[in-house]
Amino acid sequence: MKKYIIWVLIIISYVSVSAQTTDTTKTDSTLNRWIPTFVTGLNISQIAFSNWTKGGDNAISWTLTGDFNAQRKSTSWIFKTQLKGAYGRTKLGGNDFRTNDNDLYFDFVAAYNVGWAVNPYISNSIRTQITEGFDYCKHDLEYHKKLKDYKEEKAKWE
Repeated sequence: MKKYIIWVLIIISYVSVSAQTTDTTKTDSTLNRWIPTFVTGLNISQIAFSNWTKGGDNAISWTLTGDFNAQRKSTSWIFKTQLKGAYGRTKLGGNDFRTNDNDLYFDFVAAYNVGWAVNPYISNSIRTQITEGFDYCKHDLEYHKKLKDYKEEKAKWE
């Protein structure tokens, strides 16, 4: 019985290995053509507290993302281009909207297939922001000044 199970496993292994072979006579239809892809996304999140004894602030947040890719293959070269962007804002409690995601990223890669395990390539990346960000330092100074004034006022009444 054990020999029978072993032979069945060997035959199944052979069948699965032979199913993995590919026909090399077919030509690649994507050769020497730019293949573009584009993905977008919109994320909206909201939380609201009502009769919540632990505290917390209501908040709403949104983020818009985009990812554009283009790839071109030839017999010896591969070119890849990517442009990603993300922009989002958050409103926490009674504060104004603040920027929470603010990114623009461009990447280009050209690789040459020399037939080795390692292929030489050249790459260029640029990363920047889309708009001016929120200056937390400026607002933190105002907050600490208000907190200091509050503590001084509270100390007068104690």
